[in-house]
Amino acid sequence: LERLLTYAEIDVTPSNWKRMVRGAIILGSKLWDDQAVWNVDYCQILRELTVEDLNELERQFLELLQFNINVSASVYAKYYFDLRELADTYEHAFPLESLSTERALKLEIVFI
Repeated sequence: LERLLTYAEIDVTPSNWKRMVRGAIILGSKLWDDQAVWNVDYCQILRELTVEDLNELERQFLELLQFNINVSASVYAKYYFDLRELADTYEHAFPLESLSTERALKLEIVFI
């Protein structure tokens, strides 16, 4: 989302935030999951959207990002630890296990 805001020079508004988050989730899941969810499957959850709507959203999101969807291990780690710290600050559970050095190295190897 941060990259989208920078590249597209747009602001988050009450009328666009859901679309932006949905686009980020769809692309993020396809980038990081070995078995990504198909857009047709998202339509089972997001019943107000059609497959065509999600395909168009994904296309627009990619174009606005200039197809730069790579996330380096250092950027991933930065956000991971920022989210953990935020959860700790507000005493919210962060159920995921800590990112071990071994797991971080595996992620880095996969995405280099």
